[in-house]
Amino acid sequence: DHPDGDWYRYNLFRSLSYRATTASTMSTTLARAEADGRESLRVIEALAEDRPDNPDWKDATAFQHFNLSQILRARDRTQDAEAHARQALVIADRLVDDHPENPIFLGNVYRAWSELAEIARRTGRTEDEENSLRSAFRVHEELARLGPDQTHYPHERVELQRRLGAVVRNRGKLVEAQSIFEQALAAADRHRREYPYRVDFLTSVFALRAELAALHHRAGRKQTAETIREDSLREIDGLIAERPALSVLRPIIENCLPHPDVGSPRQSRP
Repeated sequence: DHPDGDWYRYNLFRSLSYRATTASTMSTTLARAEADGRESLRVIEALAEDRPDNPDWKDATAFQHFNLSQILRARDRTQDAEAHARQALVIADRLVDDHPENPIFLGNVYRAWSELAEIARRTGRTEDEENSLRSAFRVHEELARLGPDQTHYPHERVELQRRLGAVVRNRGKLVEAQSIFEQALAAADRHRREYPYRVDFLTSVFALRAELAALHHRAGRKQTAETIREDSLREIDGLIAERPALSVLRPIIENCLPHPDVGSPRQSRP
């Protein structure tokens, strides 16, 4: 009814994109998610082409390339997923160069690098994974600097550090990995004290302790690893006594070290 109405077209894009994201959470509806994702991309690309002077439509196009990349990755179509993630990065990088006064455009640069890191992990390209995570981390530092009032940035930063530390550790750079994990853990401890009822913040703390325990064990410091594990389990049991729902934290630590009779990690890196 309103083919020239920009906001009608944008809202159609948003509705399709949201429906695609919702459908992508279930394996039985991934085909529908992809179809909606592609149609959403078609709508926003047409709007961006018709209104080239509005950078917001280009930013939305970059986001939808990222969104479609996630859906395709969930369908094990990693080559297609990577193509869309790289297209998101090209568009977002260009927006940042053209509009340095608007830090919001950095968001899709960060998302694209993070997605490329996950695709590299899925395809066993550890060097590419590490490089993409480092790029994502640098962009995120700039986002946090420009938006200090955004409370979700510190938690995102900790999760990025955990991912980076894990891949660095798996590539055999144990000293650097330990430093990354310890910095992330110090930050996560601060966040969980500031927000004591945020389960995701607590989860980050114990996930990082698990990573450190596994690293110490790999480096031959088995007593240090076991001490981290036992101390963490005692703390978790105290938390469970107050909040039984926190029992979800226990497996994170219980399974972080190899079984004595097997020699393989109880917990693999997510």
